[in-house]
Amino acid sequence: MEIKIEKNIPIPDKVQTQISKIIVELKKLEVNDSYLVDNSKNLPLPQLRNQTNSKLIYYGKKLNYKFTIRQTEEGLRVWRVK
Repeated sequence: MEIKIEKNIPIPDKVQTQISKIIVELKKLEVNDSYLVDNSKNLPLPQLRNQTNSKLIYYGKKLNYKFTIRQTEEGLRVWRVK
């Protein structure tokens, strides 16, 4: 197999993944800051809570953050606690 070698082709920028976008946003949270979880897919509360909790455990380990989740009148809310 022969390959055609080309010179001076610029390397495109990396495409930012969904995970890296979320991490960038979570890094903005200071202790005691919170946000309302998006439920635009109208998931049942237990399913939304489980999905959110799984993601927060994953991101929390990467960032060395801790989160807590509570149901409020507005919906499911996440607080950074560490």
